[in-house]
Amino acid sequence: AVADRFVAAARGGEVVEALRLNRLFHRTISEAAGNPMAVEILEGRSALIYALRRRHGYDAAKVDAVAAEHAAI
Repeated sequence: AVADRFVAAARGGEVVEALRLNRLFHRTISEAAGNPMAVEILEGRSALIYALRRRHGYDAAKVDAVAAEHAAI
């Protein structure tokens, strides 16, 4: 459900919400796997990526690629 909401937000131009949902998707998996280091990396070291996404958004090809990656996970 989170992955689907990410796609809807990204395609709708809601970049901040798409970023929040993407982070939630990966954090949920990392926490379920009992991987606190992955959570730390996600939360502490992805500021640059999020800043670039907030500025440039997601083009359709990137949304499709992320959606496919999420589905594979």
